[in-house]
Amino acid sequence: AFWPLRRDSSHSFSHLEMSEPVTASTVLPASSVLQILNCREGGKIDVHSRTNGLARQYKVMREDGTSGAVLVWSGRNVMDSQNLMGAFQDNSRGKFRSIKGNRHFQVAEPCTQVSFETSGRSADDAKAVLVINGSLTTGESAKQFFAAAQAEEGGATLGRTFGAISGVIAKIFLQSIQGGVIGGCYLFSDAQSVDDYLASDTWASAKADTPWENVSVEKYTVLDDEPAPSA
Repeated sequence: AFWPLRRDSSHSFSHLEMSEPVTASTVLPASSVLQILNCREGGKIDVHSRTNGLARQYKVMREDGTSGAVLVWSGRNVMDSQNLMGAFQDNSRGKFRSIKGNRHFQVAEPCTQVSFETSGRSADDAKAVLVINGSLTTGESAKQFFAAAQAEEGGATLGRTFGAISGVIAKIFLQSIQGGVIGGCYLFSDAQSVDDYLASDTWASAKADTPWENVSVEKYTVLDDEPAPSA
């Protein structure tokens, strides 16, 4: 089973009673690609909010002081989203001299959408980001893995499970476009909620029950002047 529906007693489900509907502007566009940039020591990356295809960005700082950015690219389909990201990189070669790490993933759906709907919160309100990645040990691709995990009601179950975490705005489910890397980019309302989640039964179960290895956990603070307005 993939990340079963479990939670510890400290997690509250009270926010499932949403007073306002979740609108398209508060979530991620369909066919999105999420890019995570980490700078070299002392470096930084600035991305203009009106860059073609940029749907959302967060300027972030990792807990070790590394600056970076989390960018969401959106086009007509996944390939178009990739092309828009590639065009940005081609036009920003000077900026990319300060980049040490550059990862990108397709956003898995519908579980990500359900996660936003379950929390009822806006992506604009994120103050902390948690990025977790690991490599599948099953030999299948990330896309095959998520297709199986979301069969029947799996997508709704995944989204509801992680959208109900205390302090979470959403879990953006990540799948490598090629290969077998999976994970999540969690948006949280505060840093304490990140630590609470990492100490919870939900994360312990997810880590133990997922067939992966080389799991990395990165905690980020969202800088005050982000996110930029959605495109």
